[in-house]
Amino acid sequence: MERFYTQIKKFDQLAEQEDWYAALCAGQDAFEILLYSDDEPVLVEPALIGAIDRLQRFIGQLVQLPEIEQNEYVEEVLAEMKAELSAYIADESEAEDLGMAIVELARLTHYLKGAADYLKLEELPLGQEEEPKLIIAVQEDGSMQLYGRMAEGGLSPEEAQAMMQRFQQLLSPEAEESDLSQLLNLAAQLMVKGALEEAKQAYWQIQEQYPDYQAQCQTGLGACAYYQENFEQAIEHYLLALEAGESEDRCAYNVSESCQALIFASNDRNEKMKWVYFFKEHFPEIDQEFELD
Repeated sequence: MERFYTQIKKFDQLAEQEDWYAALCAGQDAFEILLYSDDEPVLVEPALIGAIDRLQRFIGQLVQLPEIEQNEYVEEVLAEMKAELSAYIADESEAEDLGMAIVELARLTHYLKGAADYLKLEELPLGQEEEPKLIIAVQEDGSMQLYGRMAEGGLSPEEAQAMMQRFQQLLSPEAEESDLSQLLNLAAQLMVKGALEEAKQAYWQIQEQYPDYQAQCQTGLGACAYYQENFEQAIEHYLLALEAGESEDRCAYNVSESCQALIFASNDRNEKMKWVYFFKEHFPEIDQEFELD
């Protein structure tokens, strides 16, 4: 356990400095030592419980950053971890239950490290921008969905073609589902960097090969249509994503953006109100205000 506590000390220092990326790396390393090291037996003691509590609190802070979208999977893992820690401290939980919660938290930490690595590759450090250009949503299977504003410069035709070639290699018949995260990332990169036709082609191909990921693909297709200012088509895709399992809050946000764009594009009051009523019909529980002028 000595190696674990040495790593936790390093994590504590980095977390206190709010060095989000370095602290996340240290936290992941701590979990790997705890879960996968055979050097020493794990002793469930107050110091260990305190360290795990600090790790889960840090992850709770991390997912509040604007670059990371909090979703049901993240919320469930954090809620389970908090509940198991509280129950264990109160002598109402078995060590095995706490252990399973720790494994899930370690898994989430691993996925978040992957997301942070991708943001770092795009030169978007965690916690540095109030309105980041790129937002990542981490999924339970480890895949990531990316959302962002299109880059002003965009890709050259040669760069877009090279990226599509890489995409096609990953999409080969021999490809494994472990490649899916890379495929979704490449499709999202094509989109946010302005290669919209290539991005649409990529999303359709992913959906064909991986039908279980229709929600992510339809959301991506909706974003492509939105950037092409085909707002009604964007709404169609977003609603298909909702049917396929996309979260209602995310879908409502996407649809509201397209409805607002259609409202701004019209000079007719009745046409403007049509989209207000359309939104309220599809999302009656969502309180959304629209600008009509």
